[in-house]
Amino acid sequence: AIGCTVRGGEIGGLQWDKINFEKQIIHFDRAIDRVSKKNMDMPKMNILFKFPNLYPGTKTMIVLKQPKSDDTIRNVDVPQSVLNALLVLKEMQDKLKKELGPDGYMDYNLTICQANGRPIMTEHLNKRFKEILTEMNDPDMDPQEIVFHSRGTPAPPPNFLCPEVITIR
Repeated sequence: AIGCTVRGGEIGGLQWDKINFEKQIIHFDRAIDRVSKKNMDMPKMNILFKFPNLYPGTKTMIVLKQPKSDDTIRNVDVPQSVLNALLVLKEMQDKLKKELGPDGYMDYNLTICQANGRPIMTEHLNKRFKEILTEMNDPDMDPQEIVFHSRGTPAPPPNFLCPEVITIR
């Protein structure tokens, strides 16, 4: 998200076929979200895919949906470092698919997912990122004071990681 200045839901909904490694571009046209089942048929919500629920009786579903506005659909130039990291991730996923087989790995073509291929929600990504920041043990930064927002939020101090996606309380 930092390398491409995109929202967490867009990262969680990114699928491998939306990445053009040759042109160094990612096409963002969907986001992952948890939606109340009673709101699934709202006219403004364009659901592209519904992930199967693991537990019966839940009131929500995880979905891939189009963004709220067409302006959010875009191509993003991607730094080579991000593409390299994605290639490593792809190798890891391919290995897991082979080891777990089709019954153990649910292949939804997601770039960022759980070890079994199931989707991972933005709040879990944020939690893990805060854990990594804590492990860095930077005396000038308190990970508990970091709040993740969408692109274009007010910028934190100039020496911080990425003003487009992180702000300080």
